[in-house]
Amino acid sequence: MHVIGLTGNIASGKSDVCARLKELGARVISADEVARKVVRPGTEGARRIREAFGPGVFLPDGRLDRGALGRIVFGDGEARKRLNALLHPLIIADVQSTLDAIAGEDPGAVVVLEAPLLIEAGMQGMTSEVWLVEADDAVRRQRIMLRDGLNEEQAQARMDSQMPSHKKRPYADHILTNNETKKALLAQVNALWEDTVARLRGNSG
Repeated sequence: MHVIGLTGNIASGKSDVCARLKELGARVISADEVARKVVRPGTEGARRIREAFGPGVFLPDGRLDRGALGRIVFGDGEARKRLNALLHPLIIADVQSTLDAIAGEDPGAVVVLEAPLLIEAGMQGMTSEVWLVEADDAVRRQRIMLRDGLNEEQAQARMDSQMPSHKKRPYADHILTNNETKKALLAQVNALWEDTVARLRGNSG
């Protein structure tokens, strides 16, 4: 089994890359989806958050109020670190369980682990290689403002909450640049996928 760790900061284009890799035949694990799963009502993750941040970050039906929690952690670096320390072990354990299941049923699979915090959470050790998607700050800021209806200051705050992309480069085996069109990005994805598949075939031969 070959695991591609796919990462990149907000509005870099990870989702487009991931969707294309899925079309090309990769199995996809989304760390964001796992993060939502581990905080469902009644889970250990929900219990940890309630204990750390109080009942005010939950809705009356027991679901996590992501907006309320986001307002706390986006404005407070220490709170964000505390949240990550609570949830990352649960996310990593769930991802590892899924990887083990895939390895058991399809040892030749190519798996994409899409994780915005791949490096920050130390999950690169679970992968065979790391692909980093990058875009210039000005491009990402504009995308966030258009996509999420935020002003420039709010968009920048979300960008500033993440590890700068240049600090992730030493961990990356391949870097995809997404400052232009989606078509240009997907052309890079297609070429890199072909190279990866050819390399894996060569290794197995």
